[in-house]
Amino acid sequence: MSGSTTGLLWSVKSSFLRYIATMADGRCSATDGADAVPSQDGGHGRFRFVLDSVEDKGTTVTARFRGDVRFSGHHGLLFVRLADPVLTFDASGNGVLSVAGADGPGYLPLARLTVTAAEAGRWRGTEVRLTDSGSDMFGGVYPQREPFDDLVLDLPTPVRLSSEPPPPSAGVRPTTAPSTRSNR
Repeated sequence: MSGSTTGLLWSVKSSFLRYIATMADGRCSATDGADAVPSQDGGHGRFRFVLDSVEDKGTTVTARFRGDVRFSGHHGLLFVRLADPVLTFDASGNGVLSVAGADGPGYLPLARLTVTAAEAGRWRGTEVRLTDSGSDMFGGVYPQREPFDDLVLDLPTPVRLSSEPPPPSAGVRPTTAPSTRSNR
């Protein structure tokens, strides 16, 4: 994958994007590493968050992205910010998408999803469902477990997930408890 195509590609929730587009003061912005990607089928498009880093621990992968997507409307009563997403998933495909919190340096889990390999360097996130804090980010309009749109994750390097823990580091010997059995 080339550097220009790596990242997280997501339309968030198509019905939400349509709703924002119909409002007289509905606004959407994509900055700081996020871009709006036009839809090829005349839909409302998607957002690409640029890949910042990938950490592959063997049993889990954490992909960090840069970008800030904001939605606003209703004369300031509607405001949703999705910034600097982090997607963590394991070999079973269990994933959590988190975003930077609005009030500090912490991250909030936005959605749970299932992640599967699609082709070399490309992964698909399906069954995307809001968490409780994700529901709060959308002002409680969408309940916990509300389905959101699938996403695509493009990584520049192969990820080798395994359900087995990683082997001990080279030069480090595993320790065992001393035996209490006598050798008589």
